[in-house]
Amino acid sequence: MHGCEKDRYDSVAGVLLQRLFLKKLNLIEARRLIRDVCNIIRDGEHVFSESINGKLLCLGWKNQLVDRFSFELILYLIENKLDGDVILCH
Repeated sequence: MHGCEKDRYDSVAGVLLQRLFLKKLNLIEARRLIRDVCNIIRDGEHVFSESINGKLLCLGWKNQLVDRFSFELILYLIENKLDGDVILCH
């Protein structure tokens, strides 16, 4: 990943984290939430923000943590994952 792409990736990650912080999550919780969303997507069961929230609710998360925009940001991060990135699951 080139410098410009890394800057864009970091910017998207920062926007996502800020949105999650506004929902009263701390950094550890935000990372866990992103990891759970990543795992749900990887399992291939739920690919829309509405169904992701339902699955997250079953995992013990508060209702409606992931809005459509945050979901799109997570998808971007998954698609453009940096090797060794600590935000996303491996």
